[in-house]
Amino acid sequence: MPPAHETPVPWPFSGARSPSKRLRPRALALAGLLALLFGTPAAAATAIVMPLQVDHSDDPLLVDWNGQQVFAGELLVRFTPDALASQREAVADRVGLTHRSDVRTDVQRFALPSGLTLDEALERVRADPAVTVAQPNRAFTPTDDPDDPDLWRQWGLERVAAPAAWRGLAHGGARLAIIDSGADLDHPDLVGVVVGGYDTYSGDAVAEDLTGHGTHCAGIAGASTDNATGVAGAAWGAELLVYRCGNSVYPTSALVPAIDQAVAAGARVLSLSWGAYGNDPFITAALQDAHDAGVLIVAAAGNDDQTTLFYPAALDFVVAVASTRQNDQRSSFSNHGSWVDVAAPGQGIYSTWTAGGYTYSSGTSMACPLVAGMGALLYANLGPERSVARAAQVRAALQDTTIDVGTWLAYGRVDFEAASAALFAGAPAHISDVDPPSVQALRGATVTLTGTDMVGALGVTVAGLPADYEIVGPDSLRVTPANATALGPAPLVITKASGASTPGVLNVVATSPPRLVVPDIINDGGFFSFEFGGEPGHVGVLIVSLDSATFPYGNSVLLADLIILAVGGLDGAGLGGLAGPLPTGLAGLTFHSQIATLDAGAFVGASPPLATTIVP
Repeated sequence: MPPAHETPVPWPFSGARSPSKRLRPRALALAGLLALLFGTPAAAATAIVMPLQVDHSDDPLLVDWNGQQVFAGELLVRFTPDALASQREAVADRVGLTHRSDVRTDVQRFALPSGLTLDEALERVRADPAVTVAQPNRAFTPTDDPDDPDLWRQWGLERVAAPAAWRGLAHGGARLAIIDSGADLDHPDLVGVVVGGYDTYSGDAVAEDLTGHGTHCAGIAGASTDNATGVAGAAWGAELLVYRCGNSVYPTSALVPAIDQAVAAGARVLSLSWGAYGNDPFITAALQDAHDAGVLIVAAAGNDDQTTLFYPAALDFVVAVASTRQNDQRSSFSNHGSWVDVAAPGQGIYSTWTAGGYTYSSGTSMACPLVAGMGALLYANLGPERSVARAAQVRAALQDTTIDVGTWLAYGRVDFEAASAALFAGAPAHISDVDPPSVQALRGATVTLTGTDMVGALGVTVAGLPADYEIVGPDSLRVTPANATALGPAPLVITKASGASTPGVLNVVATSPPRLVVPDIINDGGFFSFEFGGEPGHVGVLIVSLDSATFPYGNSVLLADLIILAVGGLDGAGLGGLAGPLPTGLAGLTFHSQIATLDAGAFVGASPPLATTIVP
């Protein structure tokens, strides 16, 4: 119902408003477009009138079916091996199904006819002896993978299960130091990630890389992730400290101050892709001080196919890292022996390079920053404190969860997901506060949950429906619920490997004022959807125009040259929606849409108009 201070006014259009002469040709074209879009003939030259398809309220193209997300109006049917084409066609004709595609030789995808529910269609299809299996077309959501376009080249991240680990960890807060040849400070995948450092070789504040080695290591550990550019770093959201200690060789006189400065600058992890045969007391002393300050130290084991101790990797308080190939076998060049702790992908590794470029490189130098990046993100998720005990927890998680790859090292090949699970399984999450306590039924609101043991979350549900979520830290998590199926209190549950949290409560209220969700841009020939919300029991009127002009009406504005696309009652949560495929050949067209709501025939309000552009 409208607020008490607002008086409903009569809806000014009993049907579709006739477009002005100026817009009539374009309006007719839009009417034809929308008729094609939803497969419904126009009721008149200036309007398309059709019932609201409120089943699409959970997702523009998805509905909830027995607790599963499925594509609306679609079935997958497997026929018996001896079923003839005529028998398959007879099943489709009897139920009214439309063939869309062949999934396999014995499995076909069908569209349901209008007015037939999934359950009704399944009952009829399953009754036919020519059918062995029939089910809705289920929806599977992608993992929390970043959008970096060259992620597919980074086989090492996939091998150590980084994408799976990222889902249960907060992104950010991981400060690690790359003590090497510096970095390309203008690289598009490192700008904004590098937060400090120094050139201890030349004695100035600009740690610019001249060789590429340090840049390559920096990208593996902490390249800007999910920035639609280049590659992803293992420590998603990391802060890098980069130090230039030389070019192709690094003197002790440059390495020691770099170590000291990194510790003073708050590094939790040191990545050291260098070494020598023989212990250096000055470097050992600096690293011992770093260890005593709670820093996790990771170093490359060397590339000479030897078992001779290689320092600083061979120090007891340092994690020594060897290199593996894609099949988990030791790289032929990698040093090995009981003094080597773990292995990681280090052969054919794609990462950042000088002059803003990218390249492949191999070596334990590449394996080391991968482990360092993993360790930094795990360390950050333990909380803000840096301590010897926490560094030891991270080291133990990395070492104790490795994959067995042979007896040529002390532990095995690292597994990011397993290390995260071991470190954060702990107790189930506990929700102590939900802010804000109420959200509107139409999706879009983000809620912050605070409590304990949030890290390691594997899923979040609101009223039993999966919700998007982001772990902020050990005591905080952000969640964006899906569209509601009902108003009122909704249980909110976080699931971890250790079990489900005691439910929190999120109050779902009606979407008021009315709101519409449409894409800003849609590809020519792609799927298009309208999602809208208002008060339960009100009537929704979906209107569109090819012109952005509006006129004031009641407490809102309405598109001046409009076409009524759909009229129908909103569901019990006050939601409605329409979805369908676009035909091709419409690139360049922009149209405007809004949802208006009526109560007992009187205008209540309207959402602001939104523009959608169809692109090639």
